[in-house]
Amino acid sequence: MTRLTHISMGGTAAQSIAALIENKPDERQAVVQDCLNYGPLRDLHIPAGLATRAAWLSDMFKAAEIEAWTQGFEAHLGLTDFAQSPGPDERAMIWTGGNSMEQILLRATCHAWPQTQLWISDVAPLGADAEGRSAVGACSLETLRQAEASARPLRDDERAALAAEWRALTSANHLLHLYLDGKLRGFDENWFDEALLAQCESTFKRSIRVVGQVMGEARDYVTDTFLFYRLRSLIERGLVEAQNGDAPIRELMVRKFEGAGSGR
Repeated sequence: MTRLTHISMGGTAAQSIAALIENKPDERQAVVQDCLNYGPLRDLHIPAGLATRAAWLSDMFKAAEIEAWTQGFEAHLGLTDFAQSPGPDERAMIWTGGNSMEQILLRATCHAWPQTQLWISDVAPLGADAEGRSAVGACSLETLRQAEASARPLRDDERAALAAEWRALTSANHLLHLYLDGKLRGFDENWFDEALLAQCESTFKRSIRVVGQVMGEARDYVTDTFLFYRLRSLIERGLVEAQNGDAPIRELMVRKFEGAGSGR
């Protein structure tokens, strides 16, 4: 019997897939922990590129006051979690939705496992939220079963095109990727600065409300870690004032300085 490897992002997506394949001895998981939609991807296949990514992520986690960096995150950088490819008797199922993290995962898998039989299970056709986003981790177990039932093998031409897109991603200098109108697009890391500034008012407001509003209205999923990192940058640049600057970033009271403009 052909064994099956399910490839997904970590977090709730991995938990949902684990529940889906429970008591199926011929199926296993390959979980990718590095969210490749933010941070440098250039030259990710060589030590220098991995070092550049590690340094950028370290700065982001420290600015956002996240402990993940000290909990072994560096061991999952880039394509590290793809190191153990499926055996010749296995096929792989890539779980994806309408968001940049999972779309990049799809392209990275096509590059990393060129000899593996690859299938795709796409949750996007089964529904999206009000902003048009969809993700494996946001789906019910029943929806995942529906997506699995409609899964299909990737054609050779599709695989080649997706792998080529991955190589293009790792040749560019973008620090943020978003999935907009069915396409992956690269941006500078300050892309959400304008939206953060727009949520800051002339009176002080909780930073977590500022970040939460931007997350909810974004056309693609963006993590609060990334947005708190960008909010810290706006504070350091003098565009946003923090009333209680010594408090943890999620407890800050912030307001926009008069005359603060776009951060793009």
